[in-house]
Amino acid sequence: MKKNNLKPKKFFGQNFLSDSQLIEELIEEMNIKDEDRLLEIGPGKGAMTNLLLEKCESLTAIEIDKNLIRFLEKVFGDKKNFNLIEKDILQYDPKELGRVNKLIGNIPYNISTPIIEWIIDNKSSFDEVFLMLQKEFGERCFAQPNTKSYGRLSIFVQCFFDVTAIREVDKSFFNPPPKVQSIFLKFTPKVLDITSNSVLMKNLSILTREAFSKRRKLISNSLKSFFSEQDLVELGIETKSRPENLSVETYIKLAKSI
Repeated sequence: MKKNNLKPKKFFGQNFLSDSQLIEELIEEMNIKDEDRLLEIGPGKGAMTNLLLEKCESLTAIEIDKNLIRFLEKVFGDKKNFNLIEKDILQYDPKELGRVNKLIGNIPYNISTPIIEWIIDNKSSFDEVFLMLQKEFGERCFAQPNTKSYGRLSIFVQCFFDVTAIREVDKSFFNPPPKVQSIFLKFTPKVLDITSNSVLMKNLSILTREAFSKRRKLISNSLKSFFSEQDLVELGIETKSRPENLSVETYIKLAKSI
């Protein structure tokens, strides 16, 4: 990475995809169409950007690293369908672009949670989302009840998205190699939107925090400040269940019942 003095910066959590065959395979999975308008989070040195530009109507890249910005401007500045914005993605409003067909990102693992929250807040702007994430974090996004990975993150993500694991990615495909394995996921927004109900969202947040802070306790104990055992029975919930046994739909039902 000495070329162009573009060494990955630990401060930004940069681990650039470096395998061209893998990048081609990932792009194939995205099914990019000629009319697609893309938004890319952290394009790095543009290894994926370069191939995406050949397939889409337009691509807007959001980058915060000034050295990379200068490099990307030099490499792609003459591409009519390329737009580069210098900004922290968490401070960016995607509504500025209108409709985005696909959001794509190799996400810095140290800010995965804030980026997922940003995506949830802005999900009405995207038709599909494709993210490279730390494997353990990604598995929590699509984890099902009765599994070790299932928790608050699983519930909130799955309230708003159907999540599909496309493939696991070995750390050897990155430069520098991260300390952990990665996974490439597809997020498809659900039609049902509960974010407009601020009371329901607040209740869901409170309930899941309370439940999963006492993960090994029975749900009748961990949520006793909200529901009696009789309340749970009337809602069709087994009182001897533990937090990881309840489905996303059940937590939504509980949040509606407070």
